[in-house]
Amino acid sequence: MAGVPMDEITAHDFVMVRAALVQRLGGANEALVWTRIHFRCSDGAHRHVDAADVAWWPASSAQISAEVGLSEDQVDRALRALRLAGFVESTEHRLGGNYDRTKSWRPVVHESRGVDSADSRNGAREIADRTPRNRGQEPADSRNVPTSKTQKKREDSARARPLSDDFVITAEMRVWAAENVPAVDVDKALAEWRDYWQGVGKPMKNWVATWRNGMRKQQAFAERDGWKPRPVTTNATEELLAEQKAAWCKAHGVTVAEWDAREHDVAWREEVMARG
Repeated sequence: MAGVPMDEITAHDFVMVRAALVQRLGGANEALVWTRIHFRCSDGAHRHVDAADVAWWPASSAQISAEVGLSEDQVDRALRALRLAGFVESTEHRLGGNYDRTKSWRPVVHESRGVDSADSRNGAREIADRTPRNRGQEPADSRNVPTSKTQKKREDSARARPLSDDFVITAEMRVWAAENVPAVDVDKALAEWRDYWQGVGKPMKNWVATWRNGMRKQQAFAERDGWKPRPVTTNATEELLAEQKAAWCKAHGVTVAEWDAREHDVAWREEVMARG
């Protein structure tokens, strides 16, 4: 039957790409991938917000491929061009543990300069012409020039500040604790740790890193006092259940560690389960 199926037009994975982005980013594939990254970084259900309050989208090439309809090779080429031209940034947050090498992506956006449409189109063509098409070609300058708001946020995050009263243990911190300080009851240890630093009154640049260091000391004390990890015993049934759980988590866009850390968050759990 001729024509396009209606469910492929109105589906939840519909991506709207502006013509100006196709020109600016150097091609339709680059614009499609960039737009999806921008959308996911604005979507609370999929993004990861780091300690500097910057939103990222942890996603493999395969995941991006499934969401934008391109092949993984096309996605890889588009990501590389975007990164080299300074239109996106990438890092690794290892949300699934030390062996999780999934890259996190975020779009680089600067404020419009208020030029007229003709200048804007010319500028778009000029930038698109500078976007590398050859894999071996490096741009003359691919550094990301931050906006004044981004620069201020980075400067603020670099300043030492006292521990705030609303410091809490996030889901990401719980994942880290489960992997690195299994002997520590982090909820119980938090009160003592908070009292200590509020009593000292010393400002720190990164309180999450300070908390991790404090929990490592608690882990060392526990090991000194004789704590030992439970022996790992597995059988065929447990291994099968673990594989099924990992497959289910992957199909729903979360890691096993993230699910274990947040499964008691009813709203978040329902949102994840609805993805299936």
